[in-house]
Amino acid sequence: MDDLTLRYTLKYLAIVVGEEYRASTEVQTDTVGGETRSYLPPDKVFDYGFDPLQGGFKASSAEPFEVFDQWVEVLPTDQMVAVEVKYDPKTGMQV
Repeated sequence: MDDLTLRYTLKYLAIVVGEEYRASTEVQTDTVGGETRSYLPPDKVFDYGFDPLQGGFKASSAEPFEVFDQWVEVLPTDQMVAVEVKYDPKTGMQV
């Protein structure tokens, strides 16, 4: 691999990115529950949704635009954030 030039590498990258872009603009059609839906591959999750637990975790795939699973959880925190508040000048209570 020592004979790879910067020019060759950039051309190869341009070809790969161009192929992925062309694939992302090809309309896909699926029939779900008797209803035919058309979508672009990157928009599949927005049209169909996905179950984060179905099928487990598979981040690497040979297929472009493959939906991968990720479980995200928001945990409570004890961090404080400053916010602007107003007080009633007579009672001193927050308005």
